[in-house]
Amino acid sequence: MISTKSFCQSVTRNDVDTLSRWMTGYFSSHEQSVKDTTYADIELRAVPMWPHRIDGRWVYAEHSLAASPEKPFRQTVYHLFTINDSTIVCQDYDLKFPQRSAGEWRSTKPLDDLRYDSLIIRQGCALMVRKSTDGFYYGSTPDRQCAYNANGAAYTTFDARFYPDKLLMWERGWDMFGKQLWGPPAAGCVFIRSLKD
Repeated sequence: MISTKSFCQSVTRNDVDTLSRWMTGYFSSHEQSVKDTTYADIELRAVPMWPHRIDGRWVYAEHSLAASPEKPFRQTVYHLFTINDSTIVCQDYDLKFPQRSAGEWRSTKPLDDLRYDSLIIRQGCALMVRKSTDGFYYGSTPDRQCAYNANGAAYTTFDARFYPDKLLMWERGWDMFGKQLWGPPAAGCVFIRSLKD
């Protein structure tokens, strides 16, 4: 889990807007992969979608290896909204037909024609995001509730930190006794924002 911080700042719709802006753009883990070859060189492209909706902010993201950016290995839709004055939910969804949407980050209206019933919710895997006294956002999945796509693990955990210039993402899989089975043991992936694209 991400180290405990003081989360005394309340959150509003403005924070949802800020978080969605920080999540969107072009990011790369190249710098980290050069320093530590146990981390892959990954590109992350995320764009706002469904701007007409009034139930929060929606973001479409693609992860791909830098060597093959045209072949994303993960495509995710995120829905950001507040549930109280201290927590932003970042609920993620899979696409039923992801191959149809590969490269949609290039579109002027990403996934504009996508129907909600073409999404598959990742039950128990939503990030609970809070705003720290340092002005940044920190999120974690609820303890032992995310078993979606566990790759042999009993459950997965996902922790994230959001900054204007970078994103830190740490996904790990655990067995039923709490022993880590996969994922980086020491720290998550560091995605640096780039002006590329």
